[in-house]
Amino acid sequence: EVMKSSHALVFSSNFKEGWGAVVNEAMSSCCVPVVSHAVGSSKFLVNNYNNGLIYKMGSCKDLTKKLKFLIENPEVCNKMAVQAHNTISTIYNGEIAGKRLIEFSYSLLNNESPINYENGPLSNAEIIKNNWFKG
Repeated sequence: EVMKSSHALVFSSNFKEGWGAVVNEAMSSCCVPVVSHAVGSSKFLVNNYNNGLIYKMGSCKDLTKKLKFLIENPEVCNKMAVQAHNTISTIYNGEIAGKRLIEFSYSLLNNESPINYENGPLSNAEIIKNNWFKG
């Protein structure tokens, strides 16, 4: 309920978080995620300046810049919130995850190559290096 009544969620991490499911929760609640580049899901869920904002972990200057942008651009903030919700509701939802898991399981049982999804559940996810985010 707090996320639904908020404009943004600031989520810091230091690479010890794993995926960071709270990002999914925020986006599902139309809350703009403002996340550290160290959050596991940041590279996969957040399209910077489209459905959320990514800041350089440990950089108060970058975090401040991103928050100031949201405050000074409420209409953009609202659009990002809608895009964040759309990302979760159309790509990263339980129905799609379940369908893909079933398809994946059938491909394994039939000795076939699994489907290579471009994004979303069961898409390829490379190991994230600390320096992936350039700001």
